[in-house]
Amino acid sequence: MGLTQSHSQIKVYLKNGEVKEGNIGKFTTAYVTAVKSFKLKQGEKGKFQKFKAKNTDSIVCYQDGELITYHSLLGVYGKPNFYLLHERGKINIYKINSMTTTGYGAFSSTHYPIKRKHEERIANIHKGGPYWSNFAEVASEYFSDCPELVEKIKNREEGFTKDNQLEVAQFYNRSCNE
Repeated sequence: MGLTQSHSQIKVYLKNGEVKEGNIGKFTTAYVTAVKSFKLKQGEKGKFQKFKAKNTDSIVCYQDGELITYHSLLGVYGKPNFYLLHERGKINIYKINSMTTTGYGAFSSTHYPIKRKHEERIANIHKGGPYWSNFAEVASEYFSDCPELVEKIKNREEGFTKDNQLEVAQFYNRSCNE
C-alpha cells in the first residue's frame, strides 16, 4: 500500500540539501514506477509546489503508525522514480506493487528491486522482468561475492528461484559478507 490519501503529512529531502515539510497532494504510490513527481503544500494557506523525482533524495512520512521512506532512484532504464524502501541492509530492498489488466481481468503482483549503496541504478531481477528466462545466471552474477548464495541459486534450491527475489535478497543481507 502506498500513500493513497490525497493529503498526507510528509518531509521531503531534496538533493540540494533543503528539507521541506507539508501535506502531499496527487501522489499515489500503489504503482510506484509511474510516480515521477508530486505536489507539496506547505502550511494551511500555502500553494502546492511541484517536485520531481530527479531533484528529490527521499520522502519520509508516517502511514498506519509506521515510518516509511520513499527514495528517488534511477530505475533499470535510467529514469528517476520513487521506490518504497522495504528493508535496509547490505543491499537495500524496495517494494513495487504492480497491476496488469488483460481481457481476462486484472492481476496484481509485488516485486522487490534491489540496490547496493555504490550502484547507480536499481537491479530488477524479479519474475516477469527483463531477466525472466535466465534468473539463475543473472542472479549468480549479481551475488557473485557470496559463493554460498550463488550455489543455492544455481542448484535452484527451494526458496532460491526466480519466484523468490525477496528471500534471496534477505539471505544475502543476513548471511553474506560485504
